[in-house]
Amino acid sequence: MSAKEPLEEGQLWSVAGLENATALIGRIDQEEDATVAHLFVMIDTPENLVVRFGPRLELGHMPLYAATVAEAVDTLVATQQMPPAVFAEGYAVWRADEEAGVFDMPLTEAIDAIVTIAFGGVN
Repeated sequence: MSAKEPLEEGQLWSVAGLENATALIGRIDQEEDATVAHLFVMIDTPENLVVRFGPRLELGHMPLYAATVAEAVDTLVATQQMPPAVFAEGYAVWRADEEAGVFDMPLTEAIDAIVTIAFGGVN
């Protein structure tokens, strides 16, 4: 399956340009003016930071426009995957917040921004 085919819930994709990251599509919502893909992202921690942060950083919930996700995913790794409970919790908080937004940037930039914050600016 190529990234040009429709995205579906439960798909696990590699992220183009980030060899150490995968994105699981936990949910797809049709909003008023756009389709939003809600992701659970897993990133292998850089080797020099594993002792401090553990082997993997998990981003529990990332809402992005589906078209942006389709441009950013590379290889389909698995299908029919279930996101962990932290995804459902993050999605529920996002849904309940009337001011919650959607990342309006390429997926790799959104991941880089969150990782920078998570690692405290350490890279």
